[in-house]
Amino acid sequence: MKKRTLAILLIMASLIMILFIASCGGNADTDTTTETNTNTEIIDDDDVYDSNTNTSTKEEHVCSFGSWKTKRMPTCQKEGVIERTCSCGEKESKPLDKISCNKAPVNGYAATCSAPGLTDGTACTICGTVYVAQEIIPILDHQPVASEAVPPTCTQAGLTEGVKCDICNYVIVKQEIIPITNHTEVTLARVEPTCTKPGLTEGKKCSTCNEILVPQVPLRKSHTLVVTPGIKPTCLKPGSTEQIACSECNSVLVEHAGIAAVSHKFENGYCTLCLDFEPVSEGLTFTKNSDGTYYIMTGIGTYEGVSVQIPSYYDGLPVKEIAARAFYNNDTLTSVTIPDTVTTIGDNAFRDKDFTHIEI
Repeated sequence: MKKRTLAILLIMASLIMILFIASCGGNADTDTTTETNTNTEIIDDDDVYDSNTNTSTKEEHVCSFGSWKTKRMPTCQKEGVIERTCSCGEKESKPLDKISCNKAPVNGYAATCSAPGLTDGTACTICGTVYVAQEIIPILDHQPVASEAVPPTCTQAGLTEGVKCDICNYVIVKQEIIPITNHTEVTLARVEPTCTKPGLTEGKKCSTCNEILVPQVPLRKSHTLVVTPGIKPTCLKPGSTEQIACSECNSVLVEHAGIAAVSHKFENGYCTLCLDFEPVSEGLTFTKNSDGTYYIMTGIGTYEGVSVQIPSYYDGLPVKEIAARAFYNNDTLTSVTIPDTVTTIGDNAFRDKDFTHIEI
């Protein structure tokens, strides 16, 4: 149908061109006219006056076309047209040959399990004419793989086994949630305390996840005290303080401490604690005080030893005083023992004596 219409249009265009050329030829034959004119004048730019014959002659017009201009670009489906124009307005045109199709490959793509694919094809990039049609590649089947089951615990829910596609991850069989399980209780044994190590109450925990369900509380126990009495010191033997120990762990909490022996308590020539006689340095001299209630030691007398023991009592009365200069003239004494009954020592009683020991 297209070819037939195109042929008709070409025939009509040819007829129009023939009529146009014929029209131009007829005008050329009648363009030359003779006129009688008494005056010499230029009638028209194209007229030439001949003075010999007193006539004017009009010259024939020849079209002068400009350069060709593209009116329509050619394609691979349709011819193009170029055109040029004369100064008189006359136009002339001619066709441009069709261009060849630009055949190019059209890339296809592979089918998947979620979408179909296409084969490769060929088409013109200008007009879109298809030379090798692309064909649909059918959608692929899913590639099922198992999703492993997850067993539940007492701290986390589980999952049933499922199925999914290994290519597109489409879930074929959904995994279902398995509820969390209960704890598996085990008893933590009670630990009895001792006096050196704390114990624990009974507790409970889960043997699966080790979560403490019932915490154990520390237990403590005091020492079982045993007191060993101390030994009272005497004037003959030192003593000691009491000792405190634990009868269960045998730990000694408070050690014995030694207590030094006490001094004799001499009265009337003997010790009231141990009943020993008071040692007396024989030969010392004594004098009663003014009211006769106690004695005053007045001198070394006939005593010749190097260590003198002043008695606490003499002749039934206490010795309370050492007279002034009592040991002044003795050069042999090196030590002296003074009883606790003595309350007064006179001036220069031990003048110029180099004692190595004085006991009061």
